[in-house]
Amino acid sequence: MNLPNKWDYVSVAARLAGPLKSSILKTVVRMQFEDFPVVYRCNTRRALYRTAAAAGFEVEEFLPLPSPPYYLSFCVPLYILGAAYQFVVSICGLDVLQPAFVVRLRKPGGQTETQP
Repeated sequence: MNLPNKWDYVSVAARLAGPLKSSILKTVVRMQFEDFPVVYRCNTRRALYRTAAAAGFEVEEFLPLPSPPYYLSFCVPLYILGAAYQFVVSICGLDVLQPAFVVRLRKPGGQTETQP
């Protein structure tokens, strides 16, 4: 799974903007599509482990997923600021602040694939 991180600055800003998020995006980014509400239920390490266990799964792998701030490309200074933030988060090992996570789950007792 590829999950957005609840604590990434984009997610935090979207939650703080609340109902104004859609109008801000349409004005600043000039979006051509409708925004949709986002509900964060399983977007932290702790919540994912808890939800996986409740569903009968084990977390086999939980990896931070750094990514360039393409969503800021509408404004060069913001893109540079976002890229600098991503660089600092990656270099300092602040995985809790990465924009997303890649997660692999497995059923206990199930066979694990082996690579030749």
